[in-house]
Amino acid sequence: MRWLIFSDLHGHRVAAEEISRYVAENSVDMMLFAGDLTHFGTRRDAGGLLDILTEPGVPMRAVIGNCDPPEIRDVLRNYNVDAGEQCISTKEGYSIIGITQTGSYRTQTKLPDSVLSSCHGKLVFLSHVPPAGCSVARVFTGQDAGSAYLRQLIEENTPVMCVCGHIHEGAGVDWIGRTLVVNPGPSRDGEMAVAEIEEEDIQIHTVRL
Repeated sequence: MRWLIFSDLHGHRVAAEEISRYVAENSVDMMLFAGDLTHFGTRRDAGGLLDILTEPGVPMRAVIGNCDPPEIRDVLRNYNVDAGEQCISTKEGYSIIGITQTGSYRTQTKLPDSVLSSCHGKLVFLSHVPPAGCSVARVFTGQDAGSAYLRQLIEENTPVMCVCGHIHEGAGVDWIGRTLVVNPGPSRDGEMAVAEIEEEDIQIHTVRL
């Protein structure tokens, strides 16, 4: 199973077209997008980008980022790609949970207990901001810009993977216990990752468009 992981498109239409072309020409079972579809753009901007990204017909799950106005989430819902505060199960036995951005870059909507209790199988968290205390959460000054709440969720629930973005210079992978944390880098610059998944073994490969 192959999942395409990408984030931080920031309204770049050409990058969206390149991503769509990659998906159409390669074996991809799922796309996970970790936020900042637009750069403070409009519903129309978001819809145009999602038209491009969903054109190959591959399932996609997404959350909004700090550069997405709140109404962009309505567009995600209209395209049936929104993952926020819900448990989305895959036929392979994975459950994807989106943790939604709310204003401040480190502020997130608290997950209802009912969402976590409804999930079965192998958990995957999808968040714009990275968890605190990881190399993928450090900005160029070395400051940790991660979310303490997300880290707590990971430590309490042990997902097999957490997909994030936001920190462009933090692209890479890290671990919190047995949880693989992946920041693919900004897709506006052609940076993405592919997760090759076999049971609970996940191999991450960088992709540069």
